[in-house]
Amino acid sequence: MEAHNEIGELTHDFNQMAQAVRDHAERLEQRVAERTQELDQAHRQLAAAHQQVLDSIQYAQEIGYPEEDLNLMRNLLNSIDAAVYLQWNANRVP
Repeated sequence: MEAHNEIGELTHDFNQMAQAVRDHAERLEQRVAERTQELDQAHRQLAAAHQQVLDSIQYAQEIGYPEEDLNLMRNLLNSIDAAVYLQWNANRVP
């Protein structure tokens, strides 16, 4: 039973605000969970692609590609890794 006075109105308003904060926190937690799943999936895809490139470089070495070309491929892969790392850090929430 709510009192129909100033204290009752304040209590009612406070309870509404508290519920709004809880609702917002739940929505935010859901968004974080969804985004985390998306990032995990992207990470797995990136790791698989990275491994495929490494395997290709290894194969190129086995069939006798010139070392200069192999180094170029490795440097390119390292540059891509660095760019992905920098982009990931730029998008992180502090």
